[in-house]
Amino acid sequence: AIPIQVQLLRSCVQRIAVMLSWQCCHTREEAHNFEDDGGVMPVGADVFFDDPMKPQAEDEAKTEKAEEAQEIPVAQPAEELRLPEEIKREPPAPKVNPRLFDAVIEKGAGDEAGLRFELDLPMLAVSKIEAGPCAEFNKQVGEKSKQAIKEMDRLHAIDDESGTKEEIRDKLRKGGSVKLTFERPRILAVSLKKRGRPLGLAYKPISDADQTSGVVISGIRDGVMKAFNDKSPPESQIKVNDNIFAINDNFVDTTTLIKQINELDQFKLYVRSWAIA
Repeated sequence: AIPIQVQLLRSCVQRIAVMLSWQCCHTREEAHNFEDDGGVMPVGADVFFDDPMKPQAEDEAKTEKAEEAQEIPVAQPAEELRLPEEIKREPPAPKVNPRLFDAVIEKGAGDEAGLRFELDLPMLAVSKIEAGPCAEFNKQVGEKSKQAIKEMDRLHAIDDESGTKEEIRDKLRKGGSVKLTFERPRILAVSLKKRGRPLGLAYKPISDADQTSGVVISGIRDGVMKAFNDKSPPESQIKVNDNIFAINDNFVDTTTLIKQINELDQFKLYVRSWAIA
């Protein structure tokens, strides 16, 4: 017979073995879920944790890859790429001649507008304003107004259509409301000194009745006038078809004007110049 003490000891050992076996199995399961229990690790748990810095390192790596992806330029389809010279640019605005102005008149078809023109000029420059629609227009805007038609204004277009002298005169015969576009000449004062050099200027007289219209320039050759043009900006240069109408602050007849141009060594010419050829 086994003494009672030995039986009790054996029973205790068996109980301890069962308890230790149960504790070992459940400790491993709880170790994996300790975060759900407030992060408290069971006593005696035999568990292995991942590197606590590993999640942070992975996040940083993902962030770096995302930033690198943003920095890589995205290629555009070839048809969307345009070279600088192919970029559409707005065309420059056309230059507007500030000396142009309009006059709208009412007239019957075939009726006279009341304008006379210089016959010796290659353009329709007004020589006289007679009774008629243009004279009525001047009364409406005021004879001294900048919009009033004046002698030597050039008729440039009819209803925004220009052309040769003959074409413009034909258009002037139309009736109804007609828009006349004129150009007022620029007045230039040119001081010249020959000093024995040729003037280099060809001109012909304007055959008006009172001989006060002067001469029209027909050519410019090497000489004083060409040298003047070479030193002057474009808007101040003398050109073919300009009209010399006075000399040395005096309005003289055409014959006297020509004589002084030929004989004087130093003089000042007054010239009407139209910007439109």
